Amino acid sequence: MGKPQIVTKLIRYGSNANAIGPHGKTPLHVAVGRNHCYKSHAPCKDTINALLQAPGIDLDPRDENGRTPLSIAVGLNMSVSVWFVETMLNNPNVDINSQDIHGKTVLYHSVESRNIRAAELLLSQSHINPNLNTTYLPLFFAVSNRMEAMVKSLLSTKATDPNRKDSRGRLALTLPTSNEIIKLLIKAGTKLDIPDSTGLTARETIFQAGIDIEQLMRASEIGKKKSRRY
Repeated sequence: MGKPQIVTKLIRYGSNANAIGPHGKTPLHVAVGRNHCYKSHAPCKDTINALLQAPGIDLDPRDENGRTPLSIAVGLNMSVSVWFVETMLNNPNVDINSQDIHGKTVLYHSVESRNIRAAELLLSQSHINPNLNTTYLPLFFAVSNRMEAMVKSLLSTKATDPNRKDSRGRLALTLPTSNEIIKLLIKAGTKLDIPDSTGLTARETIFQAGIDIEQLMRASEIGKKKSRRY
């Protein structure tokens, strides 16, 4: 008898699917963890499904770090985590904006782990809030780590505010990053003349870095026109 069958039988005979174990983790936390899903995807999915079908299952339990199963899943960049996110998003009661004890949101964990597919799934939800905690803004992490594809995904939704200041008064456009990401931020409507905590605007900061914004954007437009010809 495999683990999924054992889990099903235990639940059928009265075991508590929401039981709290070491570190405040429930069986659902444990089931989505890397050690249980990294090598054997099919049994892992079956075990998770058995738990999700348990009467009264809590979909958003928090462990001692304030992490929900969804928060843990998006932090694991593997196919099972994407499947779990898709499964959880089918339930409208799942809290996709939960924050852990540090204030990191589910979306932030997906960006931090470079799990772009999970991030895209979260961003497709109308009630996602990418601007919740100014200490840990997903856009700031992606910009400062030069994650161009992730920045593009974050800016693809109007929910992401490119002009949001973080808890230190910084702006996404004043962070050290690549020229491509600077262009993405400007095209997304980032304002160049808002001062940050230093009193400098993004325009001034970028100029001090030796970058000519007008030339940068002009080169981008020329590149677009050339690509249209072929």
